[in-house]
Amino acid sequence: MANFAIFRYQKLKSTYSVRRSFKHAYREQDTPNADDSRYQNNQTFGAKNTEQALKLFRELLPEKLRKNGVVCVESLITASPAWFENKTIQEQNDYFKDSVKHLKSVWGNDNVICGGIHRDETTPHMYVYIVPKDEKTGRLNCRKWLGEKGALSKAQTDFHEMVGIKHGLERGREGSKAKHKTLKKYYAELNADALQIESIKPPKLSIIDYAAAAAGKKNSKILENERLAALAAKAATIAKREKKSKAEQLKALEVEQKRINDICERVNKRSDELKVKDDRYSKVDELLSNNANEKVKFLAEIAQLKKEKREATQKIESLVSVTQSDFTERNMPKPKP
Repeated sequence: MANFAIFRYQKLKSTYSVRRSFKHAYREQDTPNADDSRYQNNQTFGAKNTEQALKLFRELLPEKLRKNGVVCVESLITASPAWFENKTIQEQNDYFKDSVKHLKSVWGNDNVICGGIHRDETTPHMYVYIVPKDEKTGRLNCRKWLGEKGALSKAQTDFHEMVGIKHGLERGREGSKAKHKTLKKYYAELNADALQIESIKPPKLSIIDYAAAAAGKKNSKILENERLAALAAKAATIAKREKKSKAEQLKALEVEQKRINDICERVNKRSDELKVKDDRYSKVDELLSNNANEKVKFLAEIAQLKKEKREATQKIESLVSVTQSDFTERNMPKPKP
């Protein structure tokens, strides 16, 4: 049976989407399809948690971002489940290392910021985060790599030729309309299977059935009991994870509620402070307005006084002139002004 290389890109268009993806990658939120007992088998490079990954991500972002533009690209690398069954951890790591090397050659060494390997799920897979920054312009430009028609198909072909062939993996059929199962659909099917246990009663086993099972000959009753036992275990796992998820959601809601209350309290306090300042400014404005009116009136009075003084001066000068002329005609000494 053929084993295929699996290689995908996912575009992330906001810091919120990037943060949410990081939290899933670094297992900082509930992950129903992950086995907690195998968490220690996971590996990381570049960053060990969401905080470190966000720091690397933000350091590469330019000052100005285009609205609705791609700010980060997440790459998923894995292979057919059967391929991993006969591979050692070292052989698996060699495949993933070659994958990272290929991504750096395509996107640029500095643009590949971090990633890791999940081994706590059914099939090992690698996730790699890339900031699509154009080295020449210093701007984010995902179209440079994925903008052309058929770019994704070409990317898969290049990955197959540079990595897949080396590790004995085939490329998926080009132009295939097959779609991978979404995580949401996976969980829905998982829950549907597990809930069957509530409507099916296990068959009663006799001594003969147990004896047959001990001899290695399992009849239909034994097989049905085993199937239901597996469903029961799956149902218990789902219930445990749902309980944990709800508890985490409740805690998150409480934290968010507290944050909102704090914001409301700060807004109300600031509103009261602004109201006091507004009243103070109104009084000052009123005072300035009254003073302005008084100033205009005062200036008008000064202008009137100057006019009267000017007119009085002119009358005095006229009177002195007439008096001097009169004394001249009479040959009398002129009075001093």
